[in-house]
Amino acid sequence: MKINRGIVILIVMIVVIAFFCGILPALQTTIGIPKAVSPVITLPGEKLYGPILDFPGEVYDVYLTNTLVATFLCYIILILLAIVARGGVKEVPSGIANVLEFAVESLYNIAEGVVGARWARRIFPIAATVFLLILFANWMEMIPGVDSVGLLHHAEAGEKGYPAKQLGNSNLYYLDTSVDPVVAQEHTEGETAVEESQNEAASTRMDLSGPYIVTPFVRTASTDINFPLGLAVVTFVAVQVFGVMALGGHYVAKFINTPALERGGIGIMDFGVGLLELVLEPVKMVSLTFRLLGNIFGGAVLLFVLSGLVPYLLPTGLYLYEMFVGAIQAYVFFMLTLVYANVAMTGHGGEEEHH
Repeated sequence: MKINRGIVILIVMIVVIAFFCGILPALQTTIGIPKAVSPVITLPGEKLYGPILDFPGEVYDVYLTNTLVATFLCYIILILLAIVARGGVKEVPSGIANVLEFAVESLYNIAEGVVGARWARRIFPIAATVFLLILFANWMEMIPGVDSVGLLHHAEAGEKGYPAKQLGNSNLYYLDTSVDPVVAQEHTEGETAVEESQNEAASTRMDLSGPYIVTPFVRTASTDINFPLGLAVVTFVAVQVFGVMALGGHYVAKFINTPALERGGIGIMDFGVGLLELVLEPVKMVSLTFRLLGNIFGGAVLLFVLSGLVPYLLPTGLYLYEMFVGAIQAYVFFMLTLVYANVAMTGHGGEEEHH
C-alpha cells in the first residue's frame, strides 16, 4: 500500500507540536525542566544592544532589537535555501530543490495570471521575495526558544516578575514560576543608591530575589510594526515604479486628470475620481501593514495566553492553525502586491488604448 507523504508529514508535525505543548509541560516537574514564562508583551521590538547608530536626539537612535535579529535569521535561512536549491538543480530535482521549484513555479503561474506574461518576469522577483520573507518570519514563532530564551533583567515598576534560579553550576538562569509573580515597585533615589552600593559590594554574585523578566533574543519579526511597514513601503514604491514604466507620463493623469475637465460633467466626475484615488493610494500601505501586524501579533498573544491557561492539547491545534494563518497572510500580501501593480499599470480609457 502506497503511503501518502503529505499525511506522514502532517502526522509528524502534530506529534512534534504535541510533544512541546502537551507531553513536555506534563513532565517538567518530573524531569526538572524549568517552566516557560510568557514574555512581557509590547508592540515594538525589545532592545538587546545599542544604540548601534547614534543620531542627534534619542528618538532617532538605532538599536539592535530581537525582531531585527529574527529578520536577519530569515535572510540567512532564505539565502542558505537558495544556495542548496541552486546546487540541486537538475533535470529531475529532489528534496529541497524539488519543493522550492514547485513553490516558485506555482507563485510564478499565479503572478502571470494576475499581471500577464509581459510583466510577470519583472514583478515576480519582488512579490515572491516578500512572500517567502513573510512566510519564514511568521513561522519562526513555532520554533522552541523563540520568545522564551533571552536576557534576564529586573522588572520595571508595574511589571510582574519572578525570582531567578541558577541552572546547575552554569551561568544560566531561569525564572522560578513555582511562586506567585511579584509586581516590581518604583524605588526612591535613596533606595536606588543603597541597591547600587549593595550590588557593587556583591558584584561576584547575582541577586536572585528579583523580580525578573526575560527579553527574548529572538521575537517573531511580523509582530513588530516596523517589519510589515517596511515591506509595505517597498511594495508601494515598486507599484508606483511599475505604473510609470507601463503608462509613462499618463500614469500621473490617473490621479490628476486635467484633460477630463474638457469633457464637461462626466469629465469633472472623472477628475474627482482621480483625486480620490490619489488620496487612497497611500492608504494601501496602511492596509498592508496592519493586516499582517494584527493577524500575527494577535495570534502570538493568543498562543502565550492559552499556553499558560491550558498548556496541553489546545495549544497543539492552535500551533497548526497559526502555521496556516502565517502562510495565508504571506499569500495575501503577495496577491495584493500583484493586484496593486496590475491596477497601477492599467490606464483609464484612452490612455490604456494608447499604450
